[in-house]
Amino acid sequence: MIRQSPNDLARVRAAQAKLEQISDASGGYGVEPLWLDEAERWRWDALPDALYVNRGDPYTKTQLYDTRADAFLDIAWGDWLAAQQASNPPASGNDGTPL
Repeated sequence: MIRQSPNDLARVRAAQAKLEQISDASGGYGVEPLWLDEAERWRWDALPDALYVNRGDPYTKTQLYDTRADAFLDIAWGDWLAAQQASNPPASGNDGTPL
């Protein structure tokens, strides 16, 4: 998640416009945001962690823009999300279960 600055917002809007063009040209179902922490979605100053072209299946290769890395990737968004969650596991209790 990114805290918004005018430059960040402009960068993400430009990426979204590019992804919308890709979606329209390739028969996608629009552009969707991804949030690693759903609570951040409701913050006025937060940007999504990624944007992707919806292909109808989370494990179909698509075009994804990682807002934190400022990078366009060709990857299934489900695979990207799983990799992000694996590298940032949730806190756990003494017995290893998530809190």
